[in-house]
Amino acid sequence: MNLHIYQGGTSDIGNLYELLVDFSIFLRAGENFTMSLETLLEEKDSFSFLLATCNGIIVGFAIYTLSFFSWSGKTLFLDDLYVIEEFRGKKIGTALFERLVIIASEKGCTKIRWQVPEWNDKAISFYQKRGGIMKSKDYTYDLFI
Repeated sequence: MNLHIYQGGTSDIGNLYELLVDFSIFLRAGENFTMSLETLLEEKDSFSFLLATCNGIIVGFAIYTLSFFSWSGKTLFLDDLYVIEEFRGKKIGTALFERLVIIASEKGCTKIRWQVPEWNDKAISFYQKRGGIMKSKDYTYDLFI
């Protein structure tokens, strides 16, 4: 297996979009996915992302932003990390996550923050094995504008 993790760019956004559609279906939230490819392209300066390829096939991604939290300072916020089903269990998610740790360290972040659906036991286990600590069961609110 020839795994390659790289920082995505504008030419990769179409591939990222396809993975985001798949991810929304996996999360059982396809009806809530309102992102269009055009909007993703317009907003490309608002986020960063990594892509994972295996033998030249794009098999996963991690999308993130840098944020500031008043109690802890600069933080890398991991919005989504996803590996397509047939490539799970091959340490691709681990490689993506480890690269995020390096990026967060290089950017001077004090932590990485993410959210996991409470039903996704595999993701919860994945993050706990990497030292993730559930801080609270706060509710997440959205106000659509």
